[in-house]
Amino acid sequence: YAPNGTTVVDTETATVSGNATYDTPNGYLPTAGGTYQWVASYGGDSNNNPVASSEGSEPETVLIPPSISAPTTASVNENSTLVFSTANGNAITVTDPEAGSGTEQLTSTATNGGLTLTSKGTTLGAGGSSSSSSGSGGSSSSSSTTTITIEGTLAGLNAALNGLKFTPSAGYSGPASLTISYEDLGDGLSASATVAITVVAPVSQPTVTIKTLFATAVPGQPVPLVIEVSDTNAAAQAAAFTFAISFGDGHSATFSSQNPVIVNHVYTTTGPFTVSVTATDEYGHSSAAATTAVNVVSVAVETDPFSSSKTALFVGTSGIETIDFTASGASGIAVTLGSVNEGVFTTSGPLLVFGQGGKDTVVEAAGLNNPLYVLESPTADNVEADMDEESILWAGLTGAVEILNA
Repeated sequence: YAPNGTTVVDTETATVSGNATYDTPNGYLPTAGGTYQWVASYGGDSNNNPVASSEGSEPETVLIPPSISAPTTASVNENSTLVFSTANGNAITVTDPEAGSGTEQLTSTATNGGLTLTSKGTTLGAGGSSSSSSGSGGSSSSSSTTTITIEGTLAGLNAALNGLKFTPSAGYSGPASLTISYEDLGDGLSASATVAITVVAPVSQPTVTIKTLFATAVPGQPVPLVIEVSDTNAAAQAAAFTFAISFGDGHSATFSSQNPVIVNHVYTTTGPFTVSVTATDEYGHSSAAATTAVNVVSVAVETDPFSSSKTALFVGTSGIETIDFTASGASGIAVTLGSVNEGVFTTSGPLLVFGQGGKDTVVEAAGLNNPLYVLESPTADNVEADMDEESILWAGLTGAVEILNA
């Protein structure tokens, strides 16, 4: 720019294009590129005597630097995508009066997220090229960084910016940023702009329930536990939940699944157990714990897994025991487990012995016509699948998204 009190002359047109005065603190700044010469003149000396003099400079070339128009702040929901575009009213654009048709360079850098230039490689103009480096935009790390550098004409770069997508790191909420840096490769002038992005965890609240058709079970028997979640946020409801379940016997499991889900657990000893489960949605919000009770006994009459209209007599063993079934009365069945008389039971269906993979000795005395199944594993004779199906129908579901053994 020219100093105060300077007359600026455009040497290409020989016209005065501006006149700076002491009322203009920063002097005259050309508003367009070109070649300029400044001439200083003053009308008197320190004694107010008229003096006709002037001093000129060598012609100088003035370049107008580039600029970037971008929003200063933006926000996006966790696990969503933020698009910068003309259609969304938040487009990022570069202005460079000196660009012409030359090749320019644009670098986009994001923290805590990934970037996508949807038109990269197609609208960069002749000779356009691109490269990307550093970081994994899909990671949940709070320090992840993604950088994309492209080259092309100014028009091509602006076309690539229209539709620029920022995707927060998976599961991340908090501050993030997008920085756009531009360099005119012809004259070396540059510009940059930064968008402060807030990744917001949407409001949501999951509620979990757990229940089982088999509130009474025997050792070695797979107990199907039906878990369902409802969430106040529709997007979270449709996504996977992280479940943390404690079976009450010292065993626990953590897994991710959409809901509903069936979890099968095998208790190896008798006793009362309380099962507890929590569900955490994709936004990190957790439910209160839901519980259900399971009472594990040595012998129980339960729903027949092969025919839901009948009952079955279940016996659980340690795997190395002798089990005797004998007739008692008109329709009773006396059960002896080892040397312990477990009582007399009545059933319309089969006798099922869960042996936990051992070598039990099972004796069905004369006079009993009930089918006998000795199951050395929970999946033997497809018992587990049948029990799962029965639990689904009992819970009023059309099916379970996932069935796990834990």
